[in-house]
Amino acid sequence: MRTLILRFEAPLMAFGGVAVDERLPTSRFPGLSMVCGMIGNALGFRRGDGQALQELQADMEIASRLDRPGHLLRDYQTARLDAGDRMWTTRGVRAGRDGGAKGAFTCQLEKEFLSDASVTLAVSVPDDRIEAIGSALLEPARPLFLGRASCLPSCQILIGIEEHPDLLMAVRTVPFDGPETMLRAQWPARLGGAEQSRLAWVPDIRDWTNRVHSGVREVREGMIALAKPEVVPC
Repeated sequence: MRTLILRFEAPLMAFGGVAVDERLPTSRFPGLSMVCGMIGNALGFRRGDGQALQELQADMEIASRLDRPGHLLRDYQTARLDAGDRMWTTRGVRAGRDGGAKGAFTCQLEKEFLSDASVTLAVSVPDDRIEAIGSALLEPARPLFLGRASCLPSCQILIGIEEHPDLLMAVRTVPFDGPETMLRAQWPARLGGAEQSRLAWVPDIRDWTNRVHSGVREVREGMIALAKPEVVPC
């Protein structure tokens, strides 16, 4: 099957986990809704295009490999806000606060990031959309970011479009520039297990119309053996 091969690298990345109050954690692997949102942004979808994003998410599967796990970084932020404050967006327009407390108050947040990490992803989408998505990742309609607007990629996201039997074989086969022969990965549970893997449920399904997370996805997570490159006789 034809598969999009992506590379996520940046000084800081954030793969949103379950947020509790003002603490915004990061997961180790990118979530399905995050990858869907990034591709939708590349295609030029807007927040109101809930149906288009929902269809894209429903047709998409992902597998991820940690080429470099990076380091966890916690950023404690405070900001004094007022009801009339405005900010610039990636669309080049100013946005204001939508409701909330009146008058000045201090907002406190604790955000987690992955510092200096590198992740290889295999993404499956319907064949009739793969070329358009690949082109959009090379020339996106808007700037792309990896989890949060401050997390800009440090290299081209699209590695290429390749043929692989399935997503697990894709992340095993994509070349890795390092001495390790085993790397941690996450892939759809339906593809079966590896010796050193476990079943898990990740809450990364989004209801794009109502803008809330709405479900979990069954995955396997563990160590995978990298496929050895074929030796072509001289």
